[in-house]
Amino acid sequence: MTRSFTALLLFLAIVSAVAGGFVAVSTTDKDAVRQSRNAIGGQNSGSFDREAMTRFRDDHKFTTMLTRLVRNIGRLEQEQREPLTPEQAQAMLAILQPLSAQPTMTQDDAEEVYRALQRALTMEQRTMIAKMSEAQSSNGSGFRGGSGGGGGRGSGGRSQGGQRFSFDPAAMKNYNPFYTASDNPMVQRYSEQMNAVIATLANKVQTR
Repeated sequence: MTRSFTALLLFLAIVSAVAGGFVAVSTTDKDAVRQSRNAIGGQNSGSFDREAMTRFRDDHKFTTMLTRLVRNIGRLEQEQREPLTPEQAQAMLAILQPLSAQPTMTQDDAEEVYRALQRALTMEQRTMIAKMSEAQSSNGSGFRGGSGGGGGRGSGGRSQGGQRFSFDPAAMKNYNPFYTASDNPMVQRYSEQMNAVIATLANKVQTR
């Protein structure tokens, strides 16, 4: 009886060791596949580093605020919520149109333009835009916006046509979202959005 019990324990130990080996191999294989996928993802042109984007936004605070403000000015017109007067549109065009020929924009430049646009708005319009910005922040919209400033996907590595591209903070340093001659896909995207709003302002001036 004792000999049979000992043999049974030995058999169970062998089975456990073999099963443990299969589990270890399986886990190692899964880890290897996961690491390979991560390596491929890092090389993929569509990879996106959220921490890098956060740092980039911090370094370009006023540029981000400016692009959001311009998009929301476009929304005021599109949705007819506290729309601009032709005189306001004319004043904003004088501020924004010269920017399309400038390859770069420092934070001092962006802050100056941002504050100039704010001064051109009425208190009611600023309040409406503040509510829009608050809603966008709570929704995590970040750099979102289609032409004219509405929704759309964030710029985490996908262009409007669906083609993926990588985010390169070095190439985007002091970028000008209004610059129309850039060969950077992300700057091109911003430029399309900003100039769509400029076109809306120009149309507003023509209707007076």
